[in-house]
Amino acid sequence: MAGIKCVYDSACELPVFSRRMCRRHYEMWRRKDRADAPRCSFDECPQPAYGLGYCDKHYQRFKKHGPSLGYSTEPPEINWMPEGQGYIRGWIVAEKRYVLQHRYVMERALGRPLESFELVHHKNGERSDNRLSNLELCVKLQPPSQRVDDLVRWAHEIIAKYESVALQLRLL
Repeated sequence: MAGIKCVYDSACELPVFSRRMCRRHYEMWRRKDRADAPRCSFDECPQPAYGLGYCDKHYQRFKKHGPSLGYSTEPPEINWMPEGQGYIRGWIVAEKRYVLQHRYVMERALGRPLESFELVHHKNGERSDNRLSNLELCVKLQPPSQRVDDLVRWAHEIIAKYESVALQLRLL
């Protein structure tokens, strides 16, 4: 990409990697310089979090000295991070899995994990607005064929599965 320079630093001569930045400046922007990045959890440190919820400096000290300096060995329950397309994604430490925040909110409201065919829709279209009042459960499930017997059986399965869920969501 001749002629295109890194927008992060006009003096940078490195090739453009992503978002019109070189790889070094892109990583700095992605990890540290974002205003919405999580902050270090050690004594209200204003630096962005790097590992176990600590900034780079506190994380290195934790690795060297362990919990003897007052560092917690337990990371936060969920580390939320903004993701592309407006969604918020988090790492659930106890379950060792990633989850989108709107799906997590709905799972907590229902008291069970969501099925792979269940979708959570944002009513106002704002993907970062994950209040329960803004979310609704949708199902994208179709029967394998269109025979009448299959459709009736499928309809009974859907009613049995979601009748109590609909009532529960109305009460919330």
